[in-house]
Amino acid sequence: MLYSNKCNTKQTNYTKGVLQMGVETVEKELQKKKEDILKCRAKISEADKTRATLLHDLETRNADAVALVKLAKELRTNEQMRRVYKTLLHEAESDYNFLGGDKQLQKLKSRREAKVRKTLKRNSWFDHFTPEAMNILKEGVV
Repeated sequence: MLYSNKCNTKQTNYTKGVLQMGVETVEKELQKKKEDILKCRAKISEADKTRATLLHDLETRNADAVALVKLAKELRTNEQMRRVYKTLLHEAESDYNFLGGDKQLQKLKSRREAKVRKTLKRNSWFDHFTPEAMNILKEGVV
């Protein structure tokens, strides 16, 4: 129960922060969270590979007690780091999903692209006039 209250408090503070953000800020935050998720997944994958290697060494190596203790300590450190990255991954995913996730990110990107296309379309009609017509437009004389 105590943990859920902490989570709700965190989400409430995060909600207040999000409501004060602009569209560009939300898009940047979504992209940052997406990058964080990808980095955490890569680190977890790397830790899994290291764990498999360490377990294989532990199983196959003919070693004395000191070498086995070193392997066990390295395995413990690796598992602790993996657990940290898993926690960071869950936090980043919850924040990312709270902000709208992939749908919201795609929506903001398409909105920005539409603004660019609209601006280009609006400005491109000037390119189709003759120089005399451009002079008339610039001077405002009809």
